[in-house]
Amino acid sequence: MTIWKHSILHGIQGTIADIPELPKKVYEVVPQEFGDSLGTSKIVEQNTSSDGTTTKILLEFQDGLRAESVIMRYDSALGRNTEANASRAGNKRATLCVSSQVGCQMGCTFCATGTMGLIGDLTAGEILEQLVMANKITPIRNIVFMGMGEPLNNYAEVVGAVNAMIDPRRFGLSPAHVTVSTVGVVPRIIQASTGFSPAIVTIPMMGVAYQWPKGDVGGVWTGETMQMAEDLPAVNFALSLHAPTQELRVKIVPSAKAFPLDKLMAAVDRHHEI
Repeated sequence: MTIWKHSILHGIQGTIADIPELPKKVYEVVPQEFGDSLGTSKIVEQNTSSDGTTTKILLEFQDGLRAESVIMRYDSALGRNTEANASRAGNKRATLCVSSQVGCQMGCTFCATGTMGLIGDLTAGEILEQLVMANKITPIRNIVFMGMGEPLNNYAEVVGAVNAMIDPRRFGLSPAHVTVSTVGVVPRIIQASTGFSPAIVTIPMMGVAYQWPKGDVGGVWTGETMQMAEDLPAVNFALSLHAPTQELRVKIVPSAKAFPLDKLMAAVDRHHEI
């Protein structure tokens, strides 16, 4: 926990030697087993908009893969108030848009990341390092999983990262300030337990045929497990719908073939009932 606290407060650019009051053995063993650096990523590019409201960060991870995160700054005291000459309540805050994968296999036609295919999943630590890096630039109040990748396709790592974010002993963010967004991976929203009839579809992408998803999807179930509601009960859940009908959605979101709109909306309704 001491290493965690130091990394959160001071960043991950230093080494284990920079952390005071650790057992002597730690200073010897950690560099040998894990390397000298506190983190596994580094910022390779950082750009801020001319008005200062947005900062885009490009990070490189230990395997050489790169992903982006974006800081968005707001001042809720700005804007119109319905009462004449009355000041609007609010203050400055910053939201961090984090990536959960490098690339994405969902193949959404309007998304640049979707054209890359899936290159790799980020670990929970690599997701958290985006927050550590951003906090050194601007104090972060809100998190949205709306960067590169489909969060529910990297489910275990996203859950691990979110739990660290909302842990009072670590980042201490309010669960109400964390939002996990999905294009609609039904088995992660509502997981069938019995009587499941799978439907596998192939999504052509970048000249390669991807079997999506890997496992059972679609079909009809007689039993269910509310996976997201159970694993992340107090965290916001956002659905990127993109189209009002199944016919249109299939054209721009190829994964809609596997996750039809009626089953997707039924899963969302069940999630919100919990």
